[in-house]
Amino acid sequence: MDIIRIELKSNLCAGSGYSYAGILDSDVCYDKVGLPYIPARRIKGVLKDAALILKDSDLITDEDINELFGVIGDDQTKGLSFRDAYIHNYKRIYRDLRNAESEKNNFSAQRVLEQFTTVVAQTRIDEKGVAKDNSLRYTRVVNQYNPFNDENLVFEAIVDGLSNDSKEKLSNICKALRHMGLNRNRGFGNVAVSLVQQDEKETIDSSYELELDDEKEYVLEYTLRNEQPLQLSSENDSKTIPFIKGQMIQGALAGAYLKSGKPDERFEELFVTGDVILSNLYPTSKEGDKEYTPIPLFIGKYKKKNENGNVEYTSRIGINEDSNKGFPKPMRDQLGCLIQTEQGMTCYKYEPELEVIYHNRRKSGDVDRLLYKSEVLSKGQYFKGTISGKGNQLKEVIELLLNNPIKLGKSKTAQYGTCSIIQKPTIKKDEKISFKKGEQLIVILKSDSVFSGDNGYITDVEEVSELLKDRVNQLVGKNVIKPSMNELGANVFATGKKQSGYYGVWNMRKITKPAISAGSSFCFECLDDFEINAESLWVGANNSEGYGECYLINASDYKKFNTDVNDTKSSGGEQGKSNENCFEAAAIIKNIELKILEEKLQLNAIETAKTLKEDSSTNAFIGRLKLMLLESEFNNDSDEERELDFKNRIKTIKNEKKVKIANKWIEKIDNILKETEYDGYESEKHRIKYDYLMKLFETFKYISFKEEENK
Repeated sequence: MDIIRIELKSNLCAGSGYSYAGILDSDVCYDKVGLPYIPARRIKGVLKDAALILKDSDLITDEDINELFGVIGDDQTKGLSFRDAYIHNYKRIYRDLRNAESEKNNFSAQRVLEQFTTVVAQTRIDEKGVAKDNSLRYTRVVNQYNPFNDENLVFEAIVDGLSNDSKEKLSNICKALRHMGLNRNRGFGNVAVSLVQQDEKETIDSSYELELDDEKEYVLEYTLRNEQPLQLSSENDSKTIPFIKGQMIQGALAGAYLKSGKPDERFEELFVTGDVILSNLYPTSKEGDKEYTPIPLFIGKYKKKNENGNVEYTSRIGINEDSNKGFPKPMRDQLGCLIQTEQGMTCYKYEPELEVIYHNRRKSGDVDRLLYKSEVLSKGQYFKGTISGKGNQLKEVIELLLNNPIKLGKSKTAQYGTCSIIQKPTIKKDEKISFKKGEQLIVILKSDSVFSGDNGYITDVEEVSELLKDRVNQLVGKNVIKPSMNELGANVFATGKKQSGYYGVWNMRKITKPAISAGSSFCFECLDDFEINAESLWVGANNSEGYGECYLINASDYKKFNTDVNDTKSSGGEQGKSNENCFEAAAIIKNIELKILEEKLQLNAIETAKTLKEDSSTNAFIGRLKLMLLESEFNNDSDEERELDFKNRIKTIKNEKKVKIANKWIEKIDNILKETEYDGYESEKHRIKYDYLMKLFETFKYISFKEEENK
């Protein structure tokens, strides 16, 4: 595995684009738990700048630069793929801090960030050397030194797709890179960069085997996790959709197939004819027990919460407006998981973890500078989907899936798109569902669906209802359902939308086509008893790209909803348990707990200082104690000697009453430290006591000064 190693030689600000009015003008990039990182796009940008400098010296050619970094506007993804740069042992530290965040009070990303960063102030001066008005700026910077060992902090970034021929070229470029980030002409961003080879390799488990008969049809399910943020195309270029479309997976696998040099005839069978169907990948829990798909449109949510303060869901089939609750509103374009419980159907609503990332495009030729932002799916979320086809086809698809890097969405060559297989493809078990004559069956579109006929695309819901009826009857082998009708016609809850795509080869959009939205629900009446596979039912066109997946439910299961729970919002997240924290995470947690303890003691010292007047303390007495504390601190080498010396100096005070008062304060801080829940402060005990007493003395003197001033 090839690693770009970035060693800080000064403080660094890899700006995030965020600022906080009156507090911070430029912030650094950091993750959910507060660990700083260097975005991959910054790394790629500064490396390309360094390459251009080498080109001016005839040490590298334009062809070399295009090979390493790609070409803007090219119709194919070329060049290397860069990942964000993190501190060493990042994954383990991240996991342990996520666990600590959920288990400990007062633990936050900002407290973690404080251990790696400093806020610096800068002003602009005029010709006379005087600071200009309104020029004060605050910038957060990553400290040069590692908080664990006081050595230079090192970041590591993985590089994918580096061939042996290109290693020397990239290595030379890395050596030429000396500065990055903000204010690099003001002392920030001095770095030493090198390309290194790491022994650990990301390999696929060779023990994985799946026995498939060549001519038999199978449905395989698998799970992905995004190791980098995902920027998945939507109708709004600055937004992302919360799931992975089947056509994105199809495009990634097709690209891997073409690079492998395999026969073109086989390519058509796998990716063009529609014999292999790749479903959308919807968010799932880490354990895989919940899959969050589009919530059916026949399910509504009342605007007003019930008497318990919980969101109330209901079926909209045949329901009239309630005078107290109003009319239930459909949950369009929302994901959720419906689970049957003893209390009724429970809806677990899904909220994806999103973040907004800012980028700055520098001026290049006729292209102007531009600051823009992108909404992305945060890393560490899980997605589950299926692959359908014959055994001989699926074997090749599995090989492509497991033996090639999976990169999805936009900006795949830097910062975004890298995914890994968490659950390798396994055969999905058939789940049958039985219906009896007279019951109501509902067909729910799990993905957007495109229907076409002799006269073009079909968007009329009654025509679509007839197509779905024919499909179910075809699978069962006889007429078993008919559309359920009401006074307005077919009992349907559906909406439409426009669907498009993108041809990477031609660098242009696909033809826009009308579709029926995912979650649309079509009601039918059962004419006979029958049994059918509840899932993996495909209808309409473009199934190979994930369009047209649907499933069947019995309407009677959705008559009662569980109202004893709140509107549960679930989200993904990279988290796991370990027996003990790694060294770095343990050090961070200890420092945070010490900081929290010190803050509590500082507040206690302030409150205690307000009551010192009751002990008849004077400024002279407090000043004398402060001087004793300072002298005992600087005249001794060990903590034990300092404490003993301070207590002996107190004994020299002739007024016994004042001696008792001073000893009472020392005893008080000792008791506070004994009672605290945190038992890891022994090595810091003396410093904590010293800071407490100094805060106590200084606060008293300040209060006394203010009282004198107000007289």
